[in-house]
Amino acid sequence: MQINLLMKTFVVAFFLLGLSIKSAASAGGSDEEVFPPKTLEKLKKTYSNEKKAENNKKSNNGKKKDTKAVTENKSSGSSNADNSSSTSSSGGESSKKETGSESPEVLEDEPLIADLTTIIDKDGIGEVNVVWKISSDGNAYRTIPGATNQSFTPRQEHVGKTLKVSLTYLDGQGNLETLISSATTPVVNVNDKPTGVVRLTGESAEDSAFILDVSDIYDEDGMGPFNFTWQRTSPNSGWENYSEDDTEVLNLRQEHVSYTYRVRVEYIDGFNNREVVYSNESEAVRNVDDPVLGDVVILGEEKEGFTLEARTASLSDDDGIASIGVAWERSRDGRNWVSLTGENTKRLSLDQTVVGSQVRVKATLVDKFGIETVLHSQPTRIIENVNNVPVGNVLIRRVSN
Repeated sequence: MQINLLMKTFVVAFFLLGLSIKSAASAGGSDEEVFPPKTLEKLKKTYSNEKKAENNKKSNNGKKKDTKAVTENKSSGSSNADNSSSTSSSGGESSKKETGSESPEVLEDEPLIADLTTIIDKDGIGEVNVVWKISSDGNAYRTIPGATNQSFTPRQEHVGKTLKVSLTYLDGQGNLETLISSATTPVVNVNDKPTGVVRLTGESAEDSAFILDVSDIYDEDGMGPFNFTWQRTSPNSGWENYSEDDTEVLNLRQEHVSYTYRVRVEYIDGFNNREVVYSNESEAVRNVDDPVLGDVVILGEEKEGFTLEARTASLSDDDGIASIGVAWERSRDGRNWVSLTGENTKRLSLDQTVVGSQVRVKATLVDKFGIETVLHSQPTRIIENVNNVPVGNVLIRRVSN
């Protein structure tokens, strides 16, 4: 009895080995593609143990058959070789067929599940092996590495391609069954928002520069050329386009002072979606004091009795001019200067008090940022004296009474 059982076990194992080779050939691939070696070995061992138990039970209680349900395709006609698997327990035949109807729309990043609830096999269903496959042309399908779970989520690399599920198991009679789903429709792209940040770097001060860094931006859907729009705002206004520059560098000049800046970055991705990303906002651009240009000039003849005039029209300041004040100064040695009291207009009448001295103008300019700048004109020549005709009468008076 033991020898007979051992022989039966050997026959079953030999039969299963031949079955796996035949099934692999019918599926158009190797054993590993149809049924991973570890899983196949496990199923063979399970099947062998089940058969031993069944034979022992038959000897005591008679024949007992598994009453598991059959699939719809199998019950509709096991005689059709293309649509059914063999039910002969001694033959060890395998079958391969496509099942299911056309799938609904498949979207990127939306999970899919292989619904196995309608799979029924009268001969019983062993451990199920699920493999997801993908095709770029709808004809040649290849296994997706690692996609061996009942659920699968298509990602960006699967967009535009069709999917199938291959289901493989050993039934209770030792038949290797392979069911293949119908192909999905091509995976539809779902717009992926760009990741990363647009960085605006550089010192926020006049005569410096802002530099735009877009190296951190990434889009799974691909990125076309970037278009840059610099925008600015002030405490008294909202954001507005500043169209002077459309490059990655903004050189800061006087007209940028007191404004806060950012950049609007726009591009078209690989699926024709328009994407917009904004940079961080800068601090308000600080003013840097600009030098006053030009000279204070004195016009007029440097002689007593004449009038000198101070000219400040050539003065300029990029920071703007809020006010200009003038004062006259004199010096007898050209080094030490004293103010002429009360002389703070642009005209100076030369009198005897300045004769023999040099005269100059002290101009005080205040810009629109409150910065004060003091300038001096070139000194005049020494003011010449002009003979003053004596005035009055010579009187003769009697000394005594």
